[in-house]
Amino acid sequence: MDVGKQPSRLSINKAGTLALVANRADNSISVLSISGKEVKLIDTVPMGEPVAHVVFTPDGKRALAAKFPGHKIAMLDVDGQKVTYGKYDMPVGLWPYNVDVAPDGSIAITADNGNAGGSDGHIDTVSVIDLEATPPRVIDRVAVGDAPGGARHQPQRRSRRRCAPAQQQRGVEFLVLQSLWQRGHPEDRWQEGDQAR
Repeated sequence: MDVGKQPSRLSINKAGTLALVANRADNSISVLSISGKEVKLIDTVPMGEPVAHVVFTPDGKRALAAKFPGHKIAMLDVDGQKVTYGKYDMPVGLWPYNVDVAPDGSIAITADNGNAGGSDGHIDTVSVIDLEATPPRVIDRVAVGDAPGGARHQPQRRSRRRCAPAQQQRGVEFLVLQSLWQRGHPEDRWQEGDQAR
């Protein structure tokens, strides 16, 4: 199936009927319908600049897209199979690489990995977005180590080798994983199969 240039991330709604693909080099998001084993490209949403990641909210009525070089998170509206971008962007930290939404849909968190995606030894941030506000807005930035490579909701408090501390926002816990592989130290690289401890 052909989508935009340099497809980077894929998100499927909870109902399993719609998928969004972030096309980094094409400055767009592809909209795919899913019916059983049949998947069709039904639309392409222009974003105006590269998007590194896209994710549905749990209710499937919105999606968030990381506009990596613009240091913004874009809000998309979803109505059935129609996805629209009303040009509402939220300013986050430098170079947001991905975004994750809490299971209850109340907040989202971004991994702002700084330095155009590379490690530079400086501290970076994660941004916390209040999705219940009208309109949604960034309510906090949490300092973390160098170049956070991802942010994921963790349903239970767990620690993992060389992770930044988990942050609490509205009782939802997130764990920010560091992009240690960018530092070039073999002992710091994430190995496939690393387990949470």
